[in-house]
Amino acid sequence: MISGCARVRPAGPIGATQPVGIAAAPGQCLDTEPDADEDGLTDECEIALSSAFAPMLMVHSTRCTLPAAGADDRIAGGYFHAAQPVRGIVRLVYIPAYYRDCGWSGLKCLLVDCSGHAGDSEIIAIDVRRMESGGWATEGVFLSAHCFGDECRWYREEDLEQFDWVNDIERGAPIVWVSDARNANYPSYDACERGHWRIDSCDRPSAPYRFPTTPERNIGSRAVPLVNGDHPPGCVGGTFVEPRDMMIVAPDAVECFWDSSAPFGGWQGAAEGATAYGEYLDYLGL
Repeated sequence: MISGCARVRPAGPIGATQPVGIAAAPGQCLDTEPDADEDGLTDECEIALSSAFAPMLMVHSTRCTLPAAGADDRIAGGYFHAAQPVRGIVRLVYIPAYYRDCGWSGLKCLLVDCSGHAGDSEIIAIDVRRMESGGWATEGVFLSAHCFGDECRWYREEDLEQFDWVNDIERGAPIVWVSDARNANYPSYDACERGHWRIDSCDRPSAPYRFPTTPERNIGSRAVPLVNGDHPPGCVGGTFVEPRDMMIVAPDAVECFWDSSAPFGGWQGAAEGATAYGEYLDYLGL
C-alpha cells in the first residue's frame, strides 16, 4: 500500500501498447510526511508526479511574446502547478499564468473581435492513477480553450486517442498544442486548426517545451496555500514571471490563485482580467 497516496486505487492494465504510463520511484509516495500543504500527498510525491506527467506544449515558433535572450524558449508566464487526491485518483493541475493574450490577426478580424488582453488564465489538468504494476497512467486530460465554452473540456477513455504522448509512452505525459497568440489548448494539431470555428491556428513545425515544475511554484491547497512574501496566503507577486526581457511587470501586481472572485489580471497591473484561476480550480474540484 502506498500510504502517502492511500486514497489512490490501483488500476489494471490500460490498452495493448507498451510501455504504458510512467513508473515512479517507490520511495516517492511511500511516506505520509512531509506533507506541507496537508492534501494527502507527500511533498516528494507531488513534485515527482507533476514532473513526470508535465505536458509537452507545442507553441508557435513566431509567437508574439518572445523569449528573453538566453532564457528557456517558452511563452512568458508564471508557470505554477498543484496536485491533490480527488475521488481515487491524483489530479495534477498546470497553471501557466501567461503574461499576455495577444489576440488574433488577419482577415478574420473583419468579422470577429481580435483584440488581446493582459494576462491569460489558461489551464491544463491531468488525472493519473496508480496501476497494479506500481506505475502511473493518465486517465483524463482537461484542456482550456476559450472557457467556458464547448471546447473547454475533459478528454477521457476513447477521447485520449486524440493525443500523442511524450517519448511515445502511451498514457504518460500528453502532448498539448497551444494556439498562436490566444494560448488555447488542443489535443492535436488538427484539433487546433479546427478550433473556435477554425479561427485558432497552430504551427508546424512548432517550438515545443515541457511545462516547468519546481517545488517553489506549487500553489499548495485551499487548506494550506502557497505563501509568497508579505502577500496574503495563496497570492503571489510578479517576481515569478519569466522571461523578463521587455516584459513590463508592475511592482504591485498580485495574483490570488484560490480566489474565484479575483480575475486573473496579468502581471502588468491591469484593472480588468481573464477568468479567475480560482473559478477553474472550483470547477476541477480542488
